Amino acid sequence: MILIISKNKEATTDEVIKWLFILGKKFIRVNEDEVFEIKTKEKRVYIESTKNSFFIDDISSVWYRRGGLKFKRHYYENLSVDIHMSEHQHWLEDYVIKMLESKRHINKQSNCHVNKLLVLKKAEITGLDVPAYYLAENTDDVHLEKTIVKPIAGNPTLESIQENSYGVMYTSVIDKYTKDNFFISFFQEKIEKDFEIELFISMEGVGLWPFFHKMMGRRK
Repeated sequence: MILIISKNKEATTDEVIKWLFILGKKFIRVNEDEVFEIKTKEKRVYIESTKNSFFIDDISSVWYRRGGLKFKRHYYENLSVDIHMSEHQHWLEDYVIKMLESKRHINKQSNCHVNKLLVLKKAEITGLDVPAYYLAENTDDVHLEKTIVKPIAGNPTLESIQENSYGVMYTSVIDKYTKDNFFISFFQEKIEKDFEIELFISMEGVGLWPFFHKMMGRRK
């Protein structure tokens, strides 16, 4: 059975599920508003929410789209007991997530959040040619039409930005200056290109980096 971890009103997930119905595949969709309890039955571990319940060994593959599994925590009046049980519950939750991630999977909850600043720094250390970038609280140093602004945390989705709709933050070209300061933002040199290649490499594929670097060469 396929486990899909996503969010409410997530259009891409909805489209994939249409195909799963057509292909007759069994699946469970978990949204971000579900809270699970970890339970056992006949020496098997399963998790249960008000919407779903399943044994983790019944899952054959996992697609982590967005959101994440959330777990109900139990709290205790005695401070020492509460601290101990908090750690106990943490490792149970970690076990469930890691066991699910050991299945065939697309993306993982455990490494879904990537710090773009650290990734760029790693790329520089590796020797990749990275466009000039900086952090700023204003547009004083921006070269209009030659500088882009983009979110640090991937492409965040803003839930309920309007009624029954959501918004996605995209890369934008700076075409005018602002008068006021704002929260620290990420600016980067705009690169003129004939085409663009996006490559996603998991930790299992880290050995592809030297090949990729040689294949792509330096940007012009």
